[in-house]
Amino acid sequence: AAELLARTMLANAMLLTLRGVPTIYSGDEQGFTGDGGDQGAREDMFASQVASYNDNMLLGTDATTAQANFDTDHPLFQQIATLARIRTANPALTRGRQVLRARGAEPGLLALSRFDPATGAEMLLLFNTSTATVTRPFE
Repeated sequence: AAELLARTMLANAMLLTLRGVPTIYSGDEQGFTGDGGDQGAREDMFASQVASYNDNMLLGTDATTAQANFDTDHPLFQQIATLARIRTANPALTRGRQVLRARGAEPGLLALSRFDPATGAEMLLLFNTSTATVTRPFE
């Protein structure tokens, strides 16, 4: 469960800072995982009586979909809210050019720069795609 939460948080960080338009679905901020496909990913945030929803494990919480789920203290809610504030405050993250700085074939460092289109100011983004600590120089 901890590894799935960490991977989801890495994905959220990439989703909200890398090039493109982020799409966050209702329930993502509450750790909903769904059964896959279109219909299996549509759980409600109010308490459900649907067995195929209630058997799903939620990330970052001990709650189930049988309980009402709208927790502003949920770690994914907090992370997405923080990243959304950072994204909207930095034009480099919404409209800026993106340049790859470092990557590898194996999990580890992924480094990219985003540039403010008006000022040219650079924002360096560093992601660790490994479960181990990464120390590596790059240009």
